[in-house]
Amino acid sequence: MKAIFSFKLLLLSGCFALCSPAQADPTRPPKMSLDNLDTAPGNQEYPVKLQLILKNADGYKAMLNGQMLKVGDMLAAYKVLSITADKVVLVSENGQMQLTINNNSIKTYEPE
Repeated sequence: MKAIFSFKLLLLSGCFALCSPAQADPTRPPKMSLDNLDTAPGNQEYPVKLQLILKNADGYKAMLNGQMLKVGDMLAAYKVLSITADKVVLVSENGQMQLTINNNSIKTYEPE
Protein backbone atom coordinates (compact mmCIF):
# COMPACT_ATOMS: atom_id res chain seq x y z
CA MET A 1 0.00 0.00 0.00
CA LYS A 2 2.85 2.33 0.89
CA ALA A 3 4.55 1.54 -2.44
CA ILE A 4 1.38 2.42 -4.40
CA PHE A 5 1.07 5.72 -2.53
CA SER A 6 4.74 6.55 -3.27
CA PHE A 7 4.25 5.67 -6.95
CA LYS A 8 1.13 7.88 -7.19
CA LEU A 9 2.97 10.74 -5.51
CA LEU A 10 5.92 10.38 -7.89
CA LEU A 11 3.57 10.23 -10.90
CA LEU A 12 1.66 13.28 -9.69
CA SER A 13 4.81 15.35 -9.13
CA GLY A 14 6.07 14.40 -12.60
CA CYS A 15 2.78 15.56 -14.10
CA PHE A 16 3.08 18.94 -12.36
CA ALA A 17 6.61 19.32 -13.64
CA LEU A 18 5.48 18.65 -17.22
CA CYS A 19 2.25 20.62 -17.06
CA SER A 20 3.55 23.80 -15.43
CA PRO A 21 4.79 26.56 -17.72
CA ALA A 22 8.56 26.82 -17.96
CA GLN A 23 10.06 29.56 -15.87
CA ALA A 24 12.11 32.05 -17.87
CA ASP A 25 15.59 32.91 -16.65
CA PRO A 26 15.33 36.54 -15.47
CA THR A 27 19.06 37.09 -16.03
CA ARG A 28 19.00 35.93 -19.66
CA PRO A 29 19.34 38.85 -22.09
CA PRO A 30 16.51 39.36 -24.57
CA LYS A 31 16.82 37.61 -27.92
CA MET A 32 18.09 39.87 -30.64
CA SER A 33 17.24 39.44 -34.27
CA LEU A 34 19.01 41.23 -37.09
CA ASP A 35 16.79 39.61 -39.74
CA ASN A 36 14.54 42.61 -40.20
CA LEU A 37 17.33 45.17 -40.48
CA ASP A 38 18.13 46.59 -43.88
CA THR A 39 21.93 46.50 -44.12
CA ALA A 40 22.36 47.35 -47.79
CA PRO A 41 24.54 50.41 -48.44
CA GLY A 42 22.59 53.52 -49.33
CA ASN A 43 19.48 52.43 -47.41
CA GLN A 44 18.52 53.12 -43.80
CA GLU A 45 21.38 53.14 -41.33
CA TYR A 46 22.41 49.90 -39.64
CA PRO A 47 22.41 50.33 -35.83
CA VAL A 48 25.96 49.89 -34.50
CA LYS A 49 26.76 49.54 -30.81
CA LEU A 50 30.30 49.85 -29.47
CA GLN A 51 30.63 47.44 -26.55
CA LEU A 52 34.33 47.41 -25.72
CA ILE A 53 37.81 48.28 -26.94
CA LEU A 54 40.71 45.92 -26.26
CA LYS A 55 44.43 46.56 -26.62
CA ASN A 56 46.84 43.68 -27.01
CA ALA A 57 50.26 43.12 -28.58
CA ASP A 58 48.72 43.28 -32.08
CA GLY A 59 47.05 46.66 -31.46
CA TYR A 60 43.46 47.59 -30.77
CA LYS A 61 40.32 45.53 -31.36
CA ALA A 62 36.72 46.58 -30.80
CA MET A 63 33.55 44.66 -30.10
CA LEU A 64 30.73 46.03 -32.24
CA ASN A 65 27.30 44.37 -32.11
CA GLY A 66 28.85 41.29 -30.49
CA GLN A 67 31.60 40.86 -33.10
CA MET A 68 35.30 41.35 -32.31
CA LEU A 69 36.76 43.47 -35.14
CA LYS A 70 40.12 44.99 -36.06
CA VAL A 71 41.03 47.79 -38.47
CA GLY A 72 40.01 46.82 -42.00
CA ASP A 73 37.22 44.42 -40.95
CA MET A 74 33.65 44.88 -42.20
CA LEU A 75 30.41 45.12 -40.23
CA ALA A 76 27.47 45.17 -42.65
CA ALA A 77 28.10 48.18 -44.92
CA TYR A 78 30.74 49.68 -42.60
CA LYS A 79 34.51 49.23 -42.72
CA VAL A 80 36.56 49.77 -39.55
CA LEU A 81 38.82 52.70 -40.39
CA SER A 82 40.57 53.21 -37.05
CA ILE A 83 40.46 52.12 -33.41
CA THR A 84 42.03 54.06 -30.53
CA ALA A 85 41.78 53.73 -26.76
CA ASP A 86 38.49 55.62 -26.61
CA LYS A 87 36.92 55.60 -30.08
CA VAL A 88 36.21 53.62 -33.25
CA VAL A 89 35.81 55.22 -36.66
CA LEU A 90 33.72 53.45 -39.30
CA VAL A 91 33.30 54.40 -42.94
CA SER A 92 30.58 53.53 -45.46
CA GLU A 93 29.21 54.90 -48.72
CA ASN A 94 27.21 57.40 -46.61
CA GLY A 95 30.27 58.81 -44.82
CA GLN A 96 32.07 58.29 -41.53
CA MET A 97 30.69 57.37 -38.12
CA GLN A 98 32.62 57.85 -34.88
CA LEU A 99 31.73 55.75 -31.84
CA THR A 100 33.18 56.62 -28.44
CA ILE A 101 33.42 54.88 -25.10
CA ASN A 102 31.16 56.54 -22.54
CA ASN A 103 33.33 55.61 -19.56
CA ASN A 104 35.86 58.37 -18.84
CA SER A 105 37.99 56.15 -16.61
CA ILE A 106 39.70 53.73 -18.97
CA LYS A 107 41.37 50.92 -17.08
CA THR A 108 44.53 49.21 -18.24
CA TYR A 109 45.75 45.77 -17.31
CA GLU A 110 49.44 45.06 -17.08
CA PRO A 111 50.46 41.48 -16.30
CA GLU A 112 53.00 41.03 -13.54
